[in-house]
Amino acid sequence: MRGALYTVCIAWALVCLGLSCRGAKSNHVINLSLPRSGTVSFAGILDRHRSTHEFMISETILALLDFREKKLPLDDLKSFLRERDLRAGHRIDSASFFYLAPEAVFAAFPEAGYFFAVRDCESWIVSMVDNAVHAHKKIQEGHPTVNLDFLERYSRLFISGHRREWFLDDGLLKKYAGHISRELARFWRQFTLATLQAMLTLQSDKRLIIRLENFNQSLPAIARLAGVSSDTLNTTNIHLNKDRRFAQYRDLLGAARLASECRAGQTAVDQWLQLNNRGY
Repeated sequence: MRGALYTVCIAWALVCLGLSCRGAKSNHVINLSLPRSGTVSFAGILDRHRSTHEFMISETILALLDFREKKLPLDDLKSFLRERDLRAGHRIDSASFFYLAPEAVFAAFPEAGYFFAVRDCESWIVSMVDNAVHAHKKIQEGHPTVNLDFLERYSRLFISGHRREWFLDDGLLKKYAGHISRELARFWRQFTLATLQAMLTLQSDKRLIIRLENFNQSLPAIARLAGVSSDTLNTTNIHLNKDRRFAQYRDLLGAARLASECRAGQTAVDQWLQLNNRGY
């Protein structure tokens, strides 16, 4: 009798331990979203599950740019990304730069789940300008909050002929608003569609694509992707990284110009989502 009871107790303890471990251990999830597309909030709502935001931002962006420019072999990039992952010790890797080489990230972490939030083109452009002004002013003042050694090189990927002074003077920003808006619209269309298409190569249970405006409604789906209970999400961290002077920069860039520059790309992205991502 005592032996049977001991066996039952041990079995029950193992079941409880297993349940506890499953509840505590979230999946490895990587955020592929573009900058200014909810990456801070994604890390924030999952902050109870070892999340980071833009860990080693400067080193990682430079490595991804080197890979894109064929200066860094795939195997070396994979080694760098895995070492970075070990240093971070995270399970939720929320960043705004993995869209630069999604297939390489998939190759480095084939077991991970992947998240991508699509922000609408017009508000994304305004938010990018707002953030660029903030970043360049921090550099000018000599006290950026993070290492921004990558910024000049990175900015030229977004806007050909990029000049820092455009973002330090509202008059110059207005003067070059046409070029800035056109280049950012091109970038948004190219990298949004490329990342969406790359995600189709993943198993359906390993990917989640949403429109950013549906972030709040997508919390249960985010929890499923992360392998955690919805009630463990820190919903006080929704919409953490707000724009600073959104209305002013929208006026400087011109609402009609933004609508015109974004129309074709937004239509292409909307059509892709309708065909391939019903429900979000």
